[in-house]
Amino acid sequence: MKNRILIIAPLPPPMTGNSLPVKILYDNLKQENDVEVINLSKSSYSAGINSLSRIIQIFKIFGQVYRKGRNKDLIYFTISESFAGNLKDILLYLLLKRKLKVTVIHMFGGAGMKRILDKKSGLQFYLNSFFLNRLRAIIVEGQTQADFFAKVVDPRKIHVVNNFAENYLFNTKSAISAKFQEDCPIRVLFISNFIYGKGYKEIVEAYALLDKEQQRKTAIDFAGGFGSIESKKIFLNSIKNFENLHYHGLVSGNEKQQLYHKAHVFCLPTYYPYEGQPFCILEAYASGCVLVTTNHSGIKDVFQDKKNGFEARKMDVESLKNIFEIISNSKNLFEIANSNYEYACKHYRSERFVGAMRTIFGSIIESRTKL
Repeated sequence: MKNRILIIAPLPPPMTGNSLPVKILYDNLKQENDVEVINLSKSSYSAGINSLSRIIQIFKIFGQVYRKGRNKDLIYFTISESFAGNLKDILLYLLLKRKLKVTVIHMFGGAGMKRILDKKSGLQFYLNSFFLNRLRAIIVEGQTQADFFAKVVDPRKIHVVNNFAENYLFNTKSAISAKFQEDCPIRVLFISNFIYGKGYKEIVEAYALLDKEQQRKTAIDFAGGFGSIESKKIFLNSIKNFENLHYHGLVSGNEKQQLYHKAHVFCLPTYYPYEGQPFCILEAYASGCVLVTTNHSGIKDVFQDKKNGFEARKMDVESLKNIFEIISNSKNLFEIANSNYEYACKHYRSERFVGAMRTIFGSIIESRTKL
């Protein structure tokens, strides 16, 4: 008899750091299990519940959870970390109160949830603590998230499962070596959502501070989606006078692969309020890139300054400008990029992610059948 699994999580579109792993996991689980999905996906990139249509959608989701959750062997859902999103999750816990012993939650992100749990007082904190302690398992992206959950729940319930890069993004050693030997500008890449806190504005401002010779030696490619037409217009206007700054729109498949594989440096100077362990960083490692990023949220679990790349200070354009100058004159970029690639090959494969998830799910289902 097939195991009955309910997934409460977003599926693409849009493709995000939450919907991508859920799709990979769902595609694997459905081969051998009876899997139903309640899709939490929304059209915008912003966090939270921010429109009437989204509120109506959430109430429809509550109805589906109540109907579909009653006869499942395992329930898996990805939680939110905005204030409104967390209230939605608390209501989901309440609807699943008789199934919490077979419910697994997965935290993609973490900075927002840390603020909620760090309060250690108030109704929202106590409700989260109450339900978290009744769940069967909590899955997080890295040790940073595990540590703040461990302040309120038994650490034995917490499982660290690193994110991954999709297989098609893994470069080859020979190609990585070749791109660093080419006599061309240093290619810097930014791929993410163009929303507050991701650092794309600071990249443009830092580049603008470089002298003409440094600008000639540095080319920056941008790709990703915007939260609004107006913010896209503002960004395009900010780069229009720079010959070496290019925006490629939303990318996927071969176009995304080519941007990663051509890049020498990946830049994500993030201070995004709901950041966790960004998939784009692991994708950059798999592609053979040096990383420029900040010491923010779960990034510290997958990045060390000078080992994986260069650490910029948050919201500090001058810091970023100085790093661009160092990069354009550095002689050891290949060594860093190659080390990142080798580590990604061992630790950030999707097969490793799926295997870890299946092990957790299998132990829960097995323990349930023994009751």
